[in-house]
Amino acid sequence: MAMYPPCRVTRFGDFLRQVWAEPTWHFREPRNIKELGRFVDLEVRAIDALFFSSDYPAPYIGGTVQVETIAAPTNAVAL
Repeated sequence: MAMYPPCRVTRFGDFLRQVWAEPTWHFREPRNIKELGRFVDLEVRAIDALFFSSDYPAPYIGGTVQVETIAAPTNAVAL
């Protein structure tokens, strides 16, 4: 059975950072929870598509992507 290291998730983040860093493209990082939620949805859908079309021996598990966003409490500390 193939094991997938946690770094596979950071590679998607690396891709997004490269896109946002290209000034002529005029893309930027999300600025609020609603925008961030769309990127979470994109990442989950990308992983879903990869496993759907893979030769991975485990059965495919998929379904409708559900992302719920909630506002941070007023006393939240930015990371």
